[in-house]
Amino acid sequence: MKSTVLIVDDDPVARRRLCTRLESEGFRTLVAANGREALSVLEDQLPSLIMIDLAMPVMDGWKLMQALRCYEELASIPIVLMSEGEGQDVAAQAPQIPLVRKPLDRDEAFEALRFTLSRLTASAA
Repeated sequence: MKSTVLIVDDDPVARRRLCTRLESEGFRTLVAANGREALSVLEDQLPSLIMIDLAMPVMDGWKLMQALRCYEELASIPIVLMSEGEGQDVAAQAPQIPLVRKPLDRDEAFEALRFTLSRLTASAA
């Protein structure tokens, strides 16, 4: 069974490129343009991992992460964060969550995703 990744990013070009790369590696992808859309997607489908851009309109990545913690079935989904310039904030506020710098290097993003999924698989064993 393919792992599913939810990509939450307001940049349609970044979403499309990341989807293309992940799908070429055998992942299924879901997309949302902001945190509110992501919560709507999550009502119908639970992904194996969520990639979240921190800076988005409507509901940013920080607020989305807070919302995810409120629901038991969503709180356990692993996250990879994406950010242009908030690296120090992420390190201070969420040191255990992998961060990929934007503009995205698709190889770096894929490696962060694979690493996070491998940690999940190892902890489940």
